[in-house]
Parts: sequence; structure tokens; C-alpha cells
Amino acid sequence: MLYELDISDNYIFGELPPNMDTLFPNLILLNMSTNELQGAIPLSISKLQNLITLDLSQNNLSGEMPQRLNRNNTSLKFLKLSNNKLQGDILSKYSNLTELNHLFGFIPSWLPSLPNLALLLLGRNFFDGTIPTKLCQLQNLHILDLSYNKISGTIPSCLSNISSWMKEITIQIDKSLGPQFRNIMDTSTYLLVATPYTRIKTNLTIKGATLTYEGIPFSLITAIDLSMNQLIDSFPFQMGNLKELHFLNLSHNIPSGPFPESFKNLENIESLDLSHNKLVGMIPPQIVQLYLISTFSVAFNNISGVIPYEKQFSTFKESSYTGNHDLCGQPLQRNCSYNNRSQTQDGKGEEEDNSGILDHPMFFYSLVAVSLPSFAIRTGDGRFSGLWIGGLDAPNDYANAEKAHTDDALKLLFGYLNGITTIRKLRNRELEENEQRNA
Repeated sequence: MLYELDISDNYIFGELPPNMDTLFPNLILLNMSTNELQGAIPLSISKLQNLITLDLSQNNLSGEMPQRLNRNNTSLKFLKLSNNKLQGDILSKYSNLTELNHLFGFIPSWLPSLPNLALLLLGRNFFDGTIPTKLCQLQNLHILDLSYNKISGTIPSCLSNISSWMKEITIQIDKSLGPQFRNIMDTSTYLLVATPYTRIKTNLTIKGATLTYEGIPFSLITAIDLSMNQLIDSFPFQMGNLKELHFLNLSHNIPSGPFPESFKNLENIESLDLSHNKLVGMIPPQIVQLYLISTFSVAFNNISGVIPYEKQFSTFKESSYTGNHDLCGQPLQRNCSYNNRSQTQDGKGEEEDNSGILDHPMFFYSLVAVSLPSFAIRTGDGRFSGLWIGGLDAPNDYANAEKAHTDDALKLLFGYLNGITTIRKLRNRELEENEQRNA
């Protein structure tokens, strides 16, 4: 008897046979993905009572999903139908598939009836409207991908209540696997290791690259991708509570709020992309506490101020910050003091320039030129050598200088150098106070 049929990644074309139930009555896994199949999904598939995994993705299938599949196939846990031409709701509200781990299709209002839903990948479609707040009831959701759609409105703040993004992930192993467990760990061919028949692959775009995930590594990933939509308003500060989130992509939207200061609490974040938005304000200096982060971008926003260039954030290149005209400091080739001065002179800055006069480099040099009196260092043969700074009123100043002992001249010199050091300290202190005030 045939239990598994995997003919994926071939050049099979045509329509699926209408009598799938009589041809393969005992199928547990059916994978015909990445072929050239056409036509509708036959009703006979809904009669495969033992089917656990069904993958028909990457084909040219059209029509609607057989509604009987939802009611009859109570053993179905993994359903992948992405990259087809299917229409309508993939699952009905009468579905008994409460243990479904994969769902590809439209966002239905009855999603909370799937309490074990772990991955919701609906990217690259034509969905519009808003993100339903009922998504927040999916407490086991690991990966949410709604990217490349036409979703508008705001991000529901209740997403921060999803426990799988807040608590450490644990893997539950089916004890019935027995000796197979070692092979599972070695090959990573099982997703969530709930059953030996749940092999499935999914492509995810993370850290700017599209990678294929399957098996145990897939079950450890937590990610939110809402990029390439029309989301507005500020990002909810509650998202900073998602301490177990690894990847967050909110790029290419139209929010206009400040950089979320609460994002400094995303302690396990590895990739944070906020580029191509309309964020304003400064990057919180506390963001450098994210020691696991390896990809970061706020490019093409309206962010201003000094870039926090410390720890992991000292590894990011100019491309992470480009497109922000009022942002300065490394790794950008824009001096912060010069940037602040130009912004004030041009009248472009709406806020008061808090940099202070001590921040200007010309203040330091002019202070040296004005403050230092004439002095010289006398050599052993009685002559004076060195540089004279300031003016001398002859003949009295020459006489006084001639009488000055070398030690006195050195004390005078080091006294003024100490004064310059004090000025530098005052300048640094004022810079620190400005940063604390702007933080």
C-alpha cells in the first residue's frame, strides 16, 4: 500500500485525476508541488481520510478549494497551496482542522478556531482592508507573513499579546517516534516533529535573503513581516514586549510616528527593518543594547540626530541609514556639528539647535588664539626659541620675556594647556547633556 507520494520539483503537467481516493486510498503525504499542474483541485482529495500533509504549491491550479476537505479530513495538519490561482476561502467556518499548522490563502474571520496555527503565510497576494484583531487570539503563531499586499490601517497593538512571541519556544517531541528521533535531529526533515509524515518546505525572506526552511529549525523561528503594505500611524509601542521575536520587517509602509523607543526591549531580535517609512525623531541610544542584532535598517525615513554607533551597531554600513538628511555621525560621511549648524543657518530645522557654541570647532581655535599671551621657551644659551602667540608691546614685553625663567615659562604654558583641557571637558559635558536631553 502506498502511504507517501512525493513527485515534487518535476515537469508534470495536466490536471489532477478525478479519482484520487480510489487510486491512493491510504495516502498520508501527497506532495506535488513545483510542477505545471492545471485545472481545479478534485473533490476526490477530500475523501483521503488519512491525509496529513497536502502540498500542491507552485502550480497553475485554479478554481476554489473543495469545502468538503475541511469537514472530512480531520487528520490534515499541513496544507500548502501557495503560488497558484485559487480563489475564495480556502477553509470554511465549519472546519474541524483545529490542529492545522500551515494555512495559505485569504484571511478569514474564524481563524481563532485554529488554536494550534503556527504559521500564517499570506504574502504576495492582493489582500486589502485592515489586519483583523482576531489574529491576536492565535497564541501559538510563530511566523506571520502578510507582506506584499494592500493592507491598510494600523497594526493591532494586541499582537503583543501572542505568547509565542513573548515566551521562550520549547519543542515537544512525539514519544512514539522512538529511535527515529536521532535521525530527525540529524536531517531536520520534520516540521515541529509532531509526526514522521510532516515533511514540508517554505521559503522565507529574512535579513534581505530568501531562504528555504524546513524541519526543526523552522519550528524555532519567530518572525513578523508586514512589509510592502499601506500601514499608517505610528507603530504600537507594545511591540517592544515581543522579547522572543527574532525577525521584524515593517519596511515600505507609510507610518509617520517616531522611532519606537520600546524596540530597545526586543532582546532576541536578529533582524529589524524599518526602512522606507516616514519615521521621525531620533534613534534611541538605548537601542545598542540589542546585542543579537545582525541586520538593521532605517534607510529613507525622516530620522534626525546622532547615530548610536556602539557595540553591534558599529558593524552596520552606510546603507542602513542613507536617505535621512538630518541624520549624522558614523558610518555616514556627515559631521554632526556641521550638520546641526547648516540646519540652523538654512532655516530647515523646526527644533531649536541645542548643540551650543562649544560644539563649533572654530570656537576652540579662536579661544586659543585670543587667550594665550605671548610666551617663549628659553634655551640653554640664553636665546628664545619656539612660537610666539599673540602680540607683544615692545620694549617692555621683550624685557619681561627675557627675564622669565624657563620653569616659569613652562608653568605658564602648561597652565594654559590645562585651561584648554578644561574647555574640552566642558564641551564634552555639554554634548552629553544634550544627548540626555534629546533621549
